Amino acid sequence: MIGYISDVEGNLDYFMKYVAISKVLDYDQSQNQLLLRNDCYFVFGGDAVDKGPGDIRFVRLLVDLKDRYPDRVFLILGNRDINKTKLTSEIHQTDIDRSIDEIPGPYWVDSGSRVTYRMFLESLAEEQNVDDINELHNRVNKLKWLLVHTMGCQTTFEFRRQELALLEDCPIDEISDDMVVDSYLYHSCDPSGINYNYLIRANIGVVLGNTLFVHGAITDENAGFVPSNDNLDDRQETVPGEYTDAPVEDWIQSINTFMREQIDNWIQQPQWDDDRSTRGGSALMGYGYASSVGKYTCLVTSFVKDGVFRCPSNRVCNYLYSNNIKRVVVGHKPYGDSPVVLQKNGIEFISCDTSYSDFSKKDNRGSAVSEVRIIGDLFGNYTEIEGILHDKREIFYKINNEQNLGGDPFVGKVIRHEGYDWIIKAKLRDLETWVLTRGEGYKVIYKDVDIDFICSKLFKDPRTKIWGTHFHIYFEEHQLTEAIGVIHALKEFLMEKDVAITRTSTYRSGYGPHKNYNCEIRIETFKQKPGPEIEFVTPDKHFRDIAIGYLWSSINQSEIVISSYPTTHNYLKEDLFVDGIDHRYRGIFLSNKPSEWSPSFFFNPPMVPTRYDKVLMDTRAQTIVEESEIKTIRSKFEIDEQWKIPFGLRSIKLVTDEASILGRGLEHFISNNCKAIVCTFNEVYVTILAQDESDISFEDSGIIMSWIQLNRNYLHPIQLMLGVNSNNGVTNTNAMYCTIPEK
Repeated sequence: MIGYISDVEGNLDYFMKYVAISKVLDYDQSQNQLLLRNDCYFVFGGDAVDKGPGDIRFVRLLVDLKDRYPDRVFLILGNRDINKTKLTSEIHQTDIDRSIDEIPGPYWVDSGSRVTYRMFLESLAEEQNVDDINELHNRVNKLKWLLVHTMGCQTTFEFRRQELALLEDCPIDEISDDMVVDSYLYHSCDPSGINYNYLIRANIGVVLGNTLFVHGAITDENAGFVPSNDNLDDRQETVPGEYTDAPVEDWIQSINTFMREQIDNWIQQPQWDDDRSTRGGSALMGYGYASSVGKYTCLVTSFVKDGVFRCPSNRVCNYLYSNNIKRVVVGHKPYGDSPVVLQKNGIEFISCDTSYSDFSKKDNRGSAVSEVRIIGDLFGNYTEIEGILHDKREIFYKINNEQNLGGDPFVGKVIRHEGYDWIIKAKLRDLETWVLTRGEGYKVIYKDVDIDFICSKLFKDPRTKIWGTHFHIYFEEHQLTEAIGVIHALKEFLMEKDVAITRTSTYRSGYGPHKNYNCEIRIETFKQKPGPEIEFVTPDKHFRDIAIGYLWSSINQSEIVISSYPTTHNYLKEDLFVDGIDHRYRGIFLSNKPSEWSPSFFFNPPMVPTRYDKVLMDTRAQTIVEESEIKTIRSKFEIDEQWKIPFGLRSIKLVTDEASILGRGLEHFISNNCKAIVCTFNEVYVTILAQDESDISFEDSGIIMSWIQLNRNYLHPIQLMLGVNSNNGVTNTNAMYCTIPEK
């Protein structure tokens, strides 16, 4: 098991709350030591210091833990850890001896918000009624300016004073400003100092099995990019470095090598040179600022932009997945009071900075704390998250993946609500309640929802979203009789039920815009209005469902092959666009035996009335059978009823790697729409049966299969088994297969 936390930022009380819920760490109070449990790993994700009165004590705990468990404890560098290397030069006496105007402002701060050292001293002089700002030019004020206006640490100077008083066991007023400065100098560059010791033990990135840990994010620009020692700690048009085709683990090792070379360079030259143009470690310092290296760094890039958490591009996902990386865990950018998870292309992206959990509390955290756990061995594992929200409610959930198909099916999904994208972020412990979040800058908005709400947003209701179904029938010449028999039986059945049906047939491949099939059946519901517009309506309990169920059962008991996909209102077609994939072109391919076919489909919902019955022959090309032969075969059905199906579906079983989410959605839909139907599911199977062990009605099977069609964006490679009663009363549960071909 791997335990992870990030961005403690000197808040020791927060870290001890983490230890209290951790399954990998314990704390020995008598020895003031952290203990790592057997067979466990611990990763700290960076940003150890700055915003709490526990910098020294917290980093000492981490360094001691790393030294006692060097192969199972890993420390990540954050931007707040790296920027402390600047202090050895910035508050050294040689820099204090320079004139005020030789000290530039922070290039990484926008000009409109930038406060130069001169501006800071001028404001201070006005506040203290001092005439000459040079009187205020000293290392104390230089450090205060650096912390507040270049490192975003408004309270850090006084936090250090508090901690020194605690460590020295003396009143806080006995800790002078100079003692605070001395502490920063000591801990930055002395071999026994906390920043020094953290830096020499940490890495920019760590790969443990199939999990990659960095502080920031992986982007198109930084994936595979190795920075050069020629990198500048300044704005630069071109970022020195090169891309590598090496595996992810080797790429990360190359970045870590760059880091160690820069740390050694900083140790050798901790101060500025005489003309203040170079200092040791400057290439690493620049790597910590987007203003210097843009998105070429994995230190300060983020999956969060404009308050929205986004996964990286397909190219990045493919790069990671091809190198067996199934999970990327980061910190750096706060996003509410618990970790946020999204999945894309088989990879989990987890962001864990919760430093802005509760703005009503002094430390901006309040009660919020969570542990991210990777359960299992290094290559076969799943993610588990446990914690406490800012309002003290407990969360606990596991994430679905290849190793844990029984995890929560909803956490990490994105739903559209009230004009915004919301992430299903967490599940409350032991409750059927989920927490939605969306961001607005650093503010995160929360909303509790139940299963009804989630299913109404995640899944499409075929009673309101589709108005018909296309069936494309495939058969060889020798199967013509059987194919027409199935079609004829369906036609007679539908005529009895007064269901509109169109059958267009060419009995050849490649007719019109469609490819790879030779017959099409459309079952549609519509109501024509005067003029060119057509209003489509789908009333509840419509016979369309019966027709669809009948045809699925019919094909199940024949030898022909069929594909099927729903037709939707034109203005609803965006419902079939999910994660950038146009699912209109991903029909369900049916056969009563496994097939290797992978047909493509053309979305062509008819916009004209379809109440007629005739065979359309392709006059532009020769057909594979003569029209007279078709008429002969059709006439046979006037007296022969052998094609009428003897029984309906006994069971519907889905085998898919999305059985958990599909099962929850189907269970919810069936419970509200189908009487006496039972839906059960586990990690692999979804099974649908009639309660009384009879056949599922045509209407129920039709609406269930329409639901499966419409929500096929959740169907990864899938096997569909439609069981029927055989003549001897034995249920055949391996009667039909279903696959979702790629576009």
